[in-house]
Amino acid sequence: MTTTLDLTSTTPITQDHLDITRIILKNDLYLLPLHTIVESSDGSKGVCTCHKGSKCSSPGKHPYFRYNWKVIATNSEEKISTWLTDYKDKINFAVATGRKSKITNKYLVVIDVDKFDHPIIDKLDHTFYYKTGSGGYHFWFWSDMPVKNSVSGLAPKVDIRGKDGYVVVPPSKHKSGESYVMSSSLVSKEIADIPQFVIDFIRFSKPKQATASKKVLSTKPKPCVSWSGLTVRQIRTLLENDSQSKIPEGSRNSIIHRLLSSDRTQGLNKDDLMSRAMSYKMCCVKSQDISKQELVKLVDSVMSYAPYNTKHEDVNLGFLEWKETRKQGLSDLEKETLSTLDNNFFKSLKQSNDRVPLSIVTNERNNMFSSKGIKSYSKYRPQLLAKKLESMGFSRYRSNKGNLWNIDLSGLHTADSVIE
Repeated sequence: MTTTLDLTSTTPITQDHLDITRIILKNDLYLLPLHTIVESSDGSKGVCTCHKGSKCSSPGKHPYFRYNWKVIATNSEEKISTWLTDYKDKINFAVATGRKSKITNKYLVVIDVDKFDHPIIDKLDHTFYYKTGSGGYHFWFWSDMPVKNSVSGLAPKVDIRGKDGYVVVPPSKHKSGESYVMSSSLVSKEIADIPQFVIDFIRFSKPKQATASKKVLSTKPKPCVSWSGLTVRQIRTLLENDSQSKIPEGSRNSIIHRLLSSDRTQGLNKDDLMSRAMSYKMCCVKSQDISKQELVKLVDSVMSYAPYNTKHEDVNLGFLEWKETRKQGLSDLEKETLSTLDNNFFKSLKQSNDRVPLSIVTNERNNMFSSKGIKSYSKYRPQLLAKKLESMGFSRYRSNKGNLWNIDLSGLHTADSVIE
């Protein structure tokens, strides 16, 4: 394969991006975008860019697109160029393992060594490799036969990545704050054939025997899935876990719309939604029949929905931005009024020995806006309202009736004089 990657974009591409891309294209390998690592607003390091943030169990190592990554991984020079120029600083990258290269007619296998001083390294360093963000190494090899993944089977702290696996590649970021690094002297190093001792391990390691009680898989075709009756979570699970599942004709636009609507609630902007839409298209039957114009219409429709806020400080700002997207922007006076009402509502709350449920606080806030003749205003989801109250020093108490708060609402009756 000739590598004529066009990198004349105004977006600068690092040498590391160039080097790994040329290796991928030269060997007909498949690239996959992952979430990356950022520093949070409070200075915490190793935070994943996915919606789970600091609570992510695999920061910077799971697919950027929330469905079947095996379909998304590509050897398309055009697609790889797009990802590099448009998403370079937003994502990490990985290479799919266990796939057969049309160049070598062999399968890519990667041996992942977690320790920088592991004795096995001396037997592996004759091939292309690079340093991982955790301080270990990834050694790339060609295999004449498909190889399954294994964890610490070859040796302690040594994993094998083969069929249906992937490995993170330079210059991706690691949760430790370090990056995956490739030495300039190794860029031109060829991928070697897998060592004989690894082949012996693969051949002679005993596979787990199926127990007599294990059900025999049916050879009958799966019953037709009624996609319209699935939840969004079920749709994503189906696409992620079953590469044979495709969104059928007649349901394609509605399913893509539902998936995009779910993405919008996480705060994705128009450009990100369009990227998701293009990827969802690839999971459809006869995807080539879905035009870009259809996807644009779906994205424009979804953009009218208000995204969920993840910070209680941004509730009012998110509401105003949502009004703008619906071309219902408020005047400066209306914005000031909303801000004043909201601020004075929370200022009127006092700590008390009484206990009230969160729903009462929400209802009182709604009543305040209604009494002023305001029908459209920002609303706090329960989780964000709880965070807001905690930031103000209020305490939550658990009871058999649910969570209760030490709030005195009597100050609301005097708040009107301040609001006026």
